[in-house]
Amino acid sequence: MRPAEYTSREPARISIWSDEEDLVITTIQDAESVPRPEAIRRMQRRRKASHLAVDRAWYAARLDGAWLLDFSIPVRRGDGQFLLAVPIGEMRQGGDVWLASLKAAEEAAERLKGSAGFTNVRIERSRTSDLLHVVRWGERDSPIAECCNQAKGHIAEHKAAGKFFGYSNSAIRAFLFEHFGRDAVVAAERLCRNPHCSRGDNGGPRSIAHLRADSLYCDNACRMATQRHPSLEKGTSDRQCSCGSKAHKFGFVRSPYQVEGRVR
Repeated sequence: MRPAEYTSREPARISIWSDEEDLVITTIQDAESVPRPEAIRRMQRRRKASHLAVDRAWYAARLDGAWLLDFSIPVRRGDGQFLLAVPIGEMRQGGDVWLASLKAAEEAAERLKGSAGFTNVRIERSRTSDLLHVVRWGERDSPIAECCNQAKGHIAEHKAAGKFFGYSNSAIRAFLFEHFGRDAVVAAERLCRNPHCSRGDNGGPRSIAHLRADSLYCDNACRMATQRHPSLEKGTSDRQCSCGSKAHKFGFVRSPYQVEGRVR
């Protein structure tokens, strides 16, 4: 990154920042009440520090707004490693980080308070383990049911949770397919039954919600493709989630680096 440049021939300032970077700078400037040069320095420091977090790549692969990583803040986990606290922004309405000690949680909360993208910072006890302390920020997310025995309702809840945390449609779909099985998700969301359909959002199966209630495919091409190769439909998974735990313990909502404060 280079500071804004001036030339004798062009006295006006030449912007070297992308639209996303400029949004980060403006957000820090407004939320933390600092002049623009200081906001730029803070963004650069946070961008560099975020690479210390063990879960940065995990978030980079799932966030819909990757620019949020540029002003995320790493917090110390208690064992010498860092976890990434990703701020709210765009469709991401809240975030959290799970820590193994109250001291680590208090230090993390103090570090986040007053920083851009970290409103309503609070510490809560984990609802799944008395050993974990959770630092949360942003809006209060709606509760997720403890069990996963009613696939359709829980698929909707987990999808809403993914949206709440700002994950991409493709990341949410991959998570749902993994934990509920493709057949259950396709039926619950009324998606095309052709497993190779890529006419929907982000190259996924196309919605058939606008078609008749007994429709299974988005068009004749997908229907004929499945009829020509019946093994395609039979080969899809029909397993459902039977984990008996909350959404925050799942792969895409809660980073595996945060489980019990250990990397696994």
